[in-house]
Amino acid sequence: MDKYGYFMSSFFNVGMQKKKKLLLYFGNENKVYNAKETEIKELSFLSDEEKTSFLMHREAFPLEKEWDRFIHSGIKSVAINEENYPKSLVYLSDAPFSLFYLGDLPKKNERLIAMVGARRASEYGRVMSEEIAKHLTKNGFTIVSGMALGIDSASQSAALEAGGRTYAVLGCSVDICYPMSKLTLYNEILDGHGGIISEYPPGTLPQSKNFPPRNRIISGLSEKVLVMEARKRSGSLITADFALEQGRDIYALPGRITDPMSEGTNALIYQGAGIIRSKEELLADLLELNETLTTEESEYLKIKAAENSDKKTKSKKSKKNIPLSDEERTVYDAMDYYPIGIEELSDKTEIPFMNILPVILSLAEKGLIAERFKNEYTKIR
Repeated sequence: MDKYGYFMSSFFNVGMQKKKKLLLYFGNENKVYNAKETEIKELSFLSDEEKTSFLMHREAFPLEKEWDRFIHSGIKSVAINEENYPKSLVYLSDAPFSLFYLGDLPKKNERLIAMVGARRASEYGRVMSEEIAKHLTKNGFTIVSGMALGIDSASQSAALEAGGRTYAVLGCSVDICYPMSKLTLYNEILDGHGGIISEYPPGTLPQSKNFPPRNRIISGLSEKVLVMEARKRSGSLITADFALEQGRDIYALPGRITDPMSEGTNALIYQGAGIIRSKEELLADLLELNETLTTEESEYLKIKAAENSDKKTKSKKSKKNIPLSDEERTVYDAMDYYPIGIEELSDKTEIPFMNILPVILSLAEKGLIAERFKNEYTKIR
């Protein structure tokens, strides 16, 4: 990409299809940038608003200064007409003109699965996301998400914990860690375990308008989209909409009909999304595609699965079983990843209320359960 391509990447008020028409009409990015105002105003495929916006942006954009800033930033880029631009994005009608990235871009045969969900995730959603992300990672898949609070970052952290890779697509530039609370995850990804990707040039701050468009990149990079938890109206459902437009299959994790965090996923299932009934069944569905893979792609998947398994064995010490008394085992087995009150737990286990309290405290001290609401506990392991 040259400085004129960088200019085209910085302008978002004209979509990819019209940028293609500009390039076809003028010949290249240099000629687009240097077109006369009268030539721009004569274009029939741009609205008056788009013409004005383009001319104002060109006048206000300090090209030499911004280009110099970019080439000294250490950030890499790839334009849509370049060889290593992800092939899964090339044919999207709204493909990004270019991508900026730190770390790596997805490799040719890498099998990418998007995992998205609620920022204010429930314990159920978080634990299921972690288990599924680890299971898919150990079997050669790579997780793509947005590094947001909740489901996104839980899935990506779990993938790294399992010895795999992950790609985070941001709604700001890649030189900004957002949210800042995920700096550890951001740095782990950049430590040779994937990449940070964005269509926004360096210095672009996170703004609410940037996040819906970035979701099309998450789904566009991936062969399947897993929606792990979502309210009735949420960004995760926007990702699902993009996935449908792009011809990607969607899977959703079912939840209780009384749980607001499962309203969106249950609605997706009602509309025909695949149901995530277990991590084993999901993996079997995904591996059915192996029949259509080339020998090279199949071998790559086997090698990555073996590598991830080996990394997990070497880098993580196996967790020893925590010894439990009979009462502790009874109480723990009666709990789930949904909050349950002490009184209800007492009724369920038939352990008197006063006797169950020390058992709950003991389980909490052992790191097996946690109080999520006043006197309501969930499993955390």
